[in-house]
Amino acid sequence: MHRSRTTRCDACQVGEDFRITLTFGTPLAERFRVERFAQWQSSYPDYVYQMNQRSLTKAVEGQIAPSRLSTFWNAAPGVPEKVLSALDALWFDQKCTGKYAG
Repeated sequence: MHRSRTTRCDACQVGEDFRITLTFGTPLAERFRVERFAQWQSSYPDYVYQMNQRSLTKAVEGQIAPSRLSTFWNAAPGVPEKVLSALDALWFDQKCTGKYAG
């Protein structure tokens, strides 16, 4: 079965369980981008990543600016409010504790 290539996050889904699914054919650059803040789980039939406290802390330690993640979320269709609220809370907490200075 052949699937067409996608660009940006046209064909990604973010679930309430903080799981990100990228369809087959998603460019490698986009997959690397997601891997900076989510942990890889599988590559077949789709690419699946899981955001968790550890992966998001790694992103903060890597100085990934919330605005860069916002670009990703804005390109992803239908990101659950639960996920957006949790990420906002994390960035606020990290900024208050001085772990993220951006």
